[in-house]
Amino acid sequence: RAARATDPPAAIASAVLEYLRDRFPLPQSAVTPSELEAALRAADVPEPLAREVADVFRACDRARFAPPNDSGLSLAAGAHAAVVRLETEQVRSEGRVNRFALLAVLLLPCAARAAYHNDPLVAAAEAFAEGAALRGDSEKARPKFARAAELYDTVWNRGARSSELALARARAHRLAGNLPRAIAALRDGLAAVPSARELQTELADARAAVAYPLEGTVGAQCRAREVFTVAARVSVAEAWVLAGALWFLACACAARFIMTRAAGWLWTAGAWALVLAAFGVLWVHDARARADRPAHVLLADTVLRTGNAASFAERLDSPLPAGAEVRELSRRGGWAQVELPGGAVGWLPLSALVACAG
Repeated sequence: RAARATDPPAAIASAVLEYLRDRFPLPQSAVTPSELEAALRAADVPEPLAREVADVFRACDRARFAPPNDSGLSLAAGAHAAVVRLETEQVRSEGRVNRFALLAVLLLPCAARAAYHNDPLVAAAEAFAEGAALRGDSEKARPKFARAAELYDTVWNRGARSSELALARARAHRLAGNLPRAIAALRDGLAAVPSARELQTELADARAAVAYPLEGTVGAQCRAREVFTVAARVSVAEAWVLAGALWFLACACAARFIMTRAAGWLWTAGAWALVLAAFGVLWVHDARARADRPAHVLLADTVLRTGNAASFAERLDSPLPAGAEVRELSRRGGWAQVELPGGAVGWLPLSALVACAG
């Protein structure tokens, strides 16, 4: 969200300040970094942690007058780290996790699963915070993000589903240097919450980072096509509301026809019924299209073969890049026959693929 704001540093500072006022009894007069640091220390926040939070506001102030660099992503990571450390301190002092605070770190839908300090969700947030604190040294930060991604995967595989968790999971994988698994995580999230706009935006950004060849046919064949389906535009709750409204309109027009015997009301009722039927058919078609052909993402650059063995000829003029998305058609002998977004069909080893939904 910071990357899309017109003033990312101001947006980050405002979000963190709102969180602090809701979480701690801070005086309204505390607005500067020094005043906020003093107020946090008065609220029994350890001095090093209070200073870290104040440093977030100082960094935002500096960034507002500095040349643009990372669109606020680095500042957002630092703010995220400070918030997570505040929550970790609360966990240690109270033995529980405040639900509103977890919302501040994008984890509210799973707060009930994070009631204890040893919960993987809390551990994932702590690992992410540690990685964000080391963002100046990518070699040291990546193992922390990889650990966070592993723990987020554990929570996801246990059945937790939310767009916030999917986003946190994908960002941890991407910051760990694993773009393919980030794309897979985003697709998993969109399968669970198809209308999540933030996941759609994040997926488009991740796809843009895939290193497609500039020459040859691979780029044209591999680039994912944007398919705007009913499920991608309307959430399940919105679909039920829309279907109910269409049904009500059809019934109301039919009732009006019975009372007046005017043919126009009958035609109108039929039209609304047809719209409802078309909506239902499109929704079912979307669901079946996702289920019929499983999706995969390439973990590394891999040659597409004409058969299910390394001895077969190359199907295209260069390997498919890591992060390319394919649809599985069949399997044989540890290989999968896949179809690329551009329509080309070939074989890839299953070991080079990570399954995903969507």
